[in-house]
Formats: sequence, structure tokens, C-alpha cells
Amino acid sequence: MDSIGITPVSIQNLGSLRRTGGGDLTFNSDGSKMALCDWEGLIELYDFDRCTGQLSNPVNIEPSNPIGGLYSSITFSPNNRFLYLLDNQNALNQGKIYQFDLNSTNIQGSKTIIGNIPDTASPVMMKLAPDNKIYISSWSSLPGNSYPYVSGYYNAVNSNLTVINYPDSLGAACDFQLFSFPLGGHRTYRGLPHNPNYELGPWVGSPCDTLTVGLTENNQKDDVFSKLGTIPSGI
Repeated sequence: MDSIGITPVSIQNLGSLRRTGGGDLTFNSDGSKMALCDWEGLIELYDFDRCTGQLSNPVNIEPSNPIGGLYSSITFSPNNRFLYLLDNQNALNQGKIYQFDLNSTNIQGSKTIIGNIPDTASPVMMKLAPDNKIYISSWSSLPGNSYPYVSGYYNAVNSNLTVINYPDSLGAACDFQLFSFPLGGHRTYRGLPHNPNYELGPWVGSPCDTLTVGLTENNQKDDVFSKLGTIPSGI
């Protein structure tokens, strides 16, 4: 956006070719990096410019491999040093959570298993929450149970989230705790909220925060509700 108006971001072609529609992408806590993974074992890291919307400097951590890992979710630690990866495909049919140290001179070589999820569960998504912990959702994959669960079907898998309590810490110190966050009588399937972070605040020194275009807020909510005959309190 500039003094003329809003200009669409140009289409970019960079990084490795993704051959599957499955996987995940995520941004770090200050919006300067983006990471992605896919169902054929691809992991890549990019610089991201919040002002222009452009990606640059792709770093291939692991190349795509048709018989590689089935990587379904990826997320950064709050301090942006560590990258966490969820792998749903391995010889023991267990979900595995890996940690990469982005400060290492050999990021791929820093790959460390920090937790396993048993084959009775199908972990699908990880998300960094506002409390700076990483939560992992799992679908109960016991035989005879699928979406939706039958009435009364509750167990440790679908009644809890798995938690990484200290994701800014190296290795086992990150404190991986399996099925440790109770959902208060609710059940989990495959997902967690995947909303962008709109709370990054101003980017100090960026030209994005120096633009003044003289726009004024057009608050139309009173008119909309008046046409409905009521204006809810507190709006």
C-alpha cells in the first residue's frame, strides 16, 4: 500500500517445487521468517518482508523425498531460535516431534527427537499459543473409530492436547508432555486454530509505518444494526 492505493503483491517463484498439497507453513514471532513442510519430507526456510510481502533467501533444510517423512505441521519457538516439526510417518507408526536449532551452522544436523506420540493417536497440527507454549492436537486412531466419534467415546488421546512447555529450550529441556492438557470434557480431532498473528505491532524503521494517506475510519456498524431494529450493547 502506498499513497496511490493498494497494489497486489507480485507472484513469486523461488525455492523447491512442492509436489503435494499436504503440509504446513508458518511465520515466526516477529514476522521475519517463514517455514514450510510437506508430505514428502520437504522443509524450507525463507526470509519474509512484512512491508513488501516478498519472500527471499530460501534455505533447504531437507529436500523433498517421495519415501521421506510425512511432515504435517511446523512451528517456531517464541524466541525464533528453534523450529519444531511433526512427522506422521516412520517405521514404528509413531508420531515424532523434532527440534531444529536455527542458530546451528548445520541446521539439518541439529535435528533432534524431543517426543513420540503412540500409534493409537494420529497427531496432525502444532501451534504456538499466546502463552508461549506449543500445543499438539491428535485424533484417536483406534480401529473402528473415525470422524465423527461415536457418543461416549473418550480417551486420553482425544480428551487432551500434548504440550511443549518450554519451546525456547534446547533438547529435552523444552519439556515435551504427552496428553497433558485436558480439554474439560471436549474432544480433539485433527486441527487447531491456524489464524495469522495480527498482533505484531509496528515495524520500527520500516517504510510501512511512515505512510500517511489521510484515510478516515468509516464506522458503519450503527447503521447496519439500526436497520435490523436494534444495536447490541457493548458494540
